[in-house]
Amino acid sequence: MDMKRNLQHLGKKLIADIGKMMSVQVIVEGSMNSSNPYFSSSWRRSFTILWRVVGTNGTLQIERGFQGQHGYLVSLYDANGQCKSSFFPFSGVTEELKAFFNDVSENTLKKGSQFVPEHRLSFVEGARDVALLEAMLKFGSRQGKQVQVKKF
Repeated sequence: MDMKRNLQHLGKKLIADIGKMMSVQVIVEGSMNSSNPYFSSSWRRSFTILWRVVGTNGTLQIERGFQGQHGYLVSLYDANGQCKSSFFPFSGVTEELKAFFNDVSENTLKKGSQFVPEHRLSFVEGARDVALLEAMLKFGSRQGKQVQVKKF
C-alpha cells in the first residue's frame, strides 16, 4: 500500500511541477502490415502507449514499457530542457498479495478497532474477479458466444 500512496503523491507533485496545463496527448502506435497479390510485407513495431501533458513550466511524459521491460517510464522535462526519469515496473500479483497480507496483518494487530481494508481486497471483489475469469473461459469454450457474468 505504501507504493500506491507514493505513486499518488509523486503524480500530484509532477502535475504541480509542470505548471498550468496547456495540452494533453495520448499516442498509441501498433503494428502495420501490408499485403496484396503482388507484394507482401510485414513491418512490426512494438505496441506503444504514451501520455504527454504539456504545461507552462515543463512536460510530463509517461511511456508504457522501456527497453523490453514491463512498466512505466515517467519523465519530467523542465522549462530548461533538463529531464528527470524514473522507471516503475508493473507490480501485478506480487503487489496485490503484499497488500492483502498487509491488510490481514493490520486487521490482526488492531483487533476490535475500526480497521478498514482497501475496497479492492474485499471478499466481494475477489468473487467478482473469479466470476469474470470463469466467464472469460466459458466465452472462449463457446467460440465467442455471449455469456453471463455472475453478479455479486
